[in-house]
Amino acid sequence: MLFAFLMVVVAVTVCVCAAAPEGETEFRHWLVLNVQHAVFFLVVVSAVNQFVIALASRFGALVGYSGGLFLYLCGFYLVLVVEKIVLSKDIFALDTLYVVLPHFYLADLTHRFVHQQGALTTPEFMGVFEYLAGLSILLSTCAYLTFTPKQK
Repeated sequence: MLFAFLMVVVAVTVCVCAAAPEGETEFRHWLVLNVQHAVFFLVVVSAVNQFVIALASRFGALVGYSGGLFLYLCGFYLVLVVEKIVLSKDIFALDTLYVVLPHFYLADLTHRFVHQQGALTTPEFMGVFEYLAGLSILLSTCAYLTFTPKQK
């Protein structure tokens, strides 16, 4: 978690110092958007890292890393594919799969940086944060139940 926090601090510092827009209001929006992105990153990455460590402690490093990669790919890409299928066809199993899959893509605010859309409003931010925090708590609980300490 400390490594993730340091990585976020460095990324936000570079982004604010080197890539910030010129105007004062744009700079404020840029700063708030960086903080929002950092918060989302820490919430998602910390929970998934806990889950990866727990899987690795129980089943080995290969399963831990593969499980984490699978979870990230599901949360960022598979959910969007399933969403497109669900919108075109009404299949109950796919609707359920769409609801159950983690929606990590909500934490990615890159499009807002690229297109200079500004920071999320407070209700939007809190809604996404509540969802991601709940998912983080669920993953942390699963990690706690899965983790096995080494026997001496």
